Amino acid sequence: MNLAKQSRTAKLWLQYLQHVTVLKQFLRAERTANWQLHLASIRRMVHSFAATGHNNDAKCTRLYTEMMTDLPDTHSDTYQEFEAGNHVARRSDKFWAGISPDLAIEQGMMRSF
Repeated sequence: MNLAKQSRTAKLWLQYLQHVTVLKQFLRAERTANWQLHLASIRRMVHSFAATGHNNDAKCTRLYTEMMTDLPDTHSDTYQEFEAGNHVARRSDKFWAGISPDLAIEQGMMRSF
């Protein structure tokens, strides 16, 4: 982009907007139970983890995406379930109501306390 080349401040803001876009994409994938969007957003997050020094997260995320990409060949039944939207937890049938299973477990535990 020309704007990023002209100004360091503009470059910073454009990078910020790219990160926000990735997070919004991830949230959309989780809330709507879109498996392909989930994988695409996770792939885009790997670079952010590496750039910010979260090396373990970057390694695990890269391994996760590789394993999930091979899922149709290795575990086709699980892949079909994930494609059907069963990789998220839902407490209602609303379109935007999906949440990650770990978040559902955490919320359930906090509710019981």
